[in-house]
Amino acid sequence: GCHISQHKQKYFKKQAFLITVQWINNLRVFETGLLRTSHVLNIDTCLHGPDMTGLTPLAVVHLHGGKVPHNSDGYPEDAFPPGDSSGIYFYPNIQPAGTLWYHDHALGITRLNVMMGLAGLYYLRDSNELSLNLPSGEYEIPLVIQDKSFHTDGSIAYNENFEDHFFGDKILVNGKVWPYLNVKKGKYRFRLVNGSNSRAYTLALSNGAQLTQIGSDLGFLETPVMLDSLTLLPGERYDLVVDFSSYATGTQILLTNSAPAPFPGFAGVGVIPNVLKFIVQSAAGYTSPLPSTLAEIETLLPANAVEQRVFELMAMASPPCAGISHPMWSINGLGWDDITEFPVYGTTEIWTWHNQSGISHPMHLHLVSFQILDRQAINEATGQPEGPILPPAASEKGWKDTANSPPGFSTRVIVRFDGFTGLYPYHCHILEHEDHEMMRQYEVVPCQLVTKTINAGPGSLRYAIDCAENGDTIFFDNSIAGDTIILNDPLLLNKNIFIINTNANAVTINGQNTMHLLQITSGSNITMEHFQIISGMGTYGRAIINDGNLILDNISILDSTGGLNGGYTVSNHGLLTLKHNCNIKLSSF
Repeated sequence: GCHISQHKQKYFKKQAFLITVQWINNLRVFETGLLRTSHVLNIDTCLHGPDMTGLTPLAVVHLHGGKVPHNSDGYPEDAFPPGDSSGIYFYPNIQPAGTLWYHDHALGITRLNVMMGLAGLYYLRDSNELSLNLPSGEYEIPLVIQDKSFHTDGSIAYNENFEDHFFGDKILVNGKVWPYLNVKKGKYRFRLVNGSNSRAYTLALSNGAQLTQIGSDLGFLETPVMLDSLTLLPGERYDLVVDFSSYATGTQILLTNSAPAPFPGFAGVGVIPNVLKFIVQSAAGYTSPLPSTLAEIETLLPANAVEQRVFELMAMASPPCAGISHPMWSINGLGWDDITEFPVYGTTEIWTWHNQSGISHPMHLHLVSFQILDRQAINEATGQPEGPILPPAASEKGWKDTANSPPGFSTRVIVRFDGFTGLYPYHCHILEHEDHEMMRQYEVVPCQLVTKTINAGPGSLRYAIDCAENGDTIFFDNSIAGDTIILNDPLLLNKNIFIINTNANAVTINGQNTMHLLQITSGSNITMEHFQIISGMGTYGRAIINDGNLILDNISILDSTGGLNGGYTVSNHGLLTLKHNCNIKLSSF
């Protein structure tokens, strides 16, 4: 467990702040002053993570749902040992009001550390929320739901060796087993978090009364939704209002659970039915009406998506270790170190979770929020989605960061990659799956980084130039070193930018399909370094027409046939500076 040492408020307003994280709770400081040097629970060193760090207990805190820089996200490999601490984390709070929560994310032992207790809420509020006049103060209560098992001495009981799931025999709310809450006659706002390792919950009131949902993972719904029951998978959050105003004093109402374990499973299997008891008191409580409108939510449009990616959720055998082969969960059959997704900053993509595994997987992306588009059944014979396209349930609308991917369905979400660049995890939020090995990472790359040789679209040179602002530098990914970028239309350069290839091999920019490849406007300042440029087509084709201030450094310019001879390659009417063996042919000034 970990402790956020500098801030202990019940919630945080929307202002940036810094924290340091120190390992305190579950490592236990003994009277001798020595820190515990082994984990309370058994570490399976056959899993990725412990196979590198061994039996040393490690921890790192992730702010689940936070739009934060990658070095403040709680990166799984940045876990630290007893007595150590993290660097300074920066939480800018640049997102709408919502329910965030924090938990451990150490590579390979997340399930153990969360089982030991690290799960807490982090509220963001904004002016819209404060204007809604919702239940607050004593009438706004967090409900962090977890399941655990205990030894006879009260210590936590957990699987001795790695297993696919953990299902405890008791339900805890805010750290207490089957608690009760005395409630006044009025409305209460409950901020629900499923902080369990593996267990899903289908919650309902024992008297059949309806629940009013006002928010999902990362903020409000557009309007309140009336529900008979609500299902939460691990990692999901929901914002509910329950009205106790009409009940007689002394009335007892249970918050019940009917979700099988594993989920969706078979009805009645593995169910722990009771969660929490409400006891109605005589005093009057909060009775103001709820607003009919909660928030305006931008709709992300599939037509604006620049990439569509499909992710196969699957079980597979892992290499034997110590004579044992653990079943291993994976995404596209790849592991943590296999990075194949590089969304461009500011772009929108559609990610499809394709699940033929037999159980639900709550799929979570760090950094970003998304919207669930739809689901479609998978044909068992062909393995392809077909038939009716099903919209998300009313309870799943709004901004999410964790989506239920049910078995036998493809689940599509649409996401815009903004906020920050860098490496971020995505994974199943069943912690046993996450630890072995259903967690990968993607990298949000700057829009000024050229990653593809295509003519247009995110990752292209044209996109990078359009995206760049005055003073920016456009870089070229090492994956295209020595490759050729073929342009079908001229590039207009009308800003002050640097276009620099730092790779050992020059990148070729081929303009033979155009009359003039690069056109630098008057007043623009352009620097180009380490390229081979093929001139525009025809006798009068030009590689560059310069009316601005152009610096060419280590540039070779060929004619449209790819040779060094032929028509003029640069027509210069501005200021041209040549450095380091540029091989070009100029027209008259």
